[in-house]
Amino acid sequence: MIFGSVDGDLFGSDAGTPIPENKKQLNFSMAFDLGVRVRPIKKHFSFVYESRLTNSQINSQFDKIFESSARVRSAYAIADYLPWNSWVMAGYYRPQFGNYLADHTSLSQTISGLDYNAVFRGVGFGLAPNVPYGNIHYIMPAQNDTGDQRTGVVLNLGARAVTLSASINFTYWSMTQPAPSLATEKIKDEMMVLTLGGMFKDSIARLEVLNFNKEEDVGTRNSGAVYTLEYKYRFWRENYLVLNYALANTATDKTKGSANETYIGTKHFLWPGSELELLYITRNEDKNGVLGKQNQIQLMTHLYF
Repeated sequence: MIFGSVDGDLFGSDAGTPIPENKKQLNFSMAFDLGVRVRPIKKHFSFVYESRLTNSQINSQFDKIFESSARVRSAYAIADYLPWNSWVMAGYYRPQFGNYLADHTSLSQTISGLDYNAVFRGVGFGLAPNVPYGNIHYIMPAQNDTGDQRTGVVLNLGARAVTLSASINFTYWSMTQPAPSLATEKIKDEMMVLTLGGMFKDSIARLEVLNFNKEEDVGTRNSGAVYTLEYKYRFWRENYLVLNYALANTATDKTKGSANETYIGTKHFLWPGSELELLYITRNEDKNGVLGKQNQIQLMTHLYF
């Protein structure tokens, strides 16, 4: 079985955005993923490998993405459909963390540091016997000096219900890694995420609260919270109006200040395996008294085949 996906970005921005060569518009293919799943034992066991090509903003030609270097998106073995609807996996992958957004520039993903290149070496176990579910992942340092060297645990507990499509998820993240200035010392990174979601008629809403407490170096610690509200209204078939708002009580680099962003636009699922999203985005930031603003029009596409 072979599977893959294509993601693209098309956006224009004002002068407040750091754009190479002061370009006003950027048009480039953002990422191309290709994966292979092998099932030597039908239904219960799989080997999965996914490779990702990423492009630079300065390359406007679509085919430039195929000239970029590839990186591992995931490479793991998984045994699933076990008793109590359980599974176990091991390898390189990204563990569940709150509500995943495809837009890696969102305020919550920027502050959490879990962008679309985040890959960890770990072992995970999960089960979902009925409405509740849970999974736990033990993260280990990558087996090379250039890979992620964090060690720790990611825990998810949640539940989903048919009534109002209600859902709740709690994520606990605790990691340690060598300090940048003194490799013999360890620094700690802790995050907690609570996500609540539901649907009423044609309205879909999700509220997420991210709390973080992170040591940047020995003796340097930043903490704060990000509040995100996502709202979609289905106006025709699988076509939606989108309104998202996020607020942080720190700057985007987790230092003193504040930040907020507003997304207004539409999302369309035109055919199976496709997604199209057109958004107008406004971002404001107060970084230790220095104000910044960014206005952006973004077109994101996703194809899965």
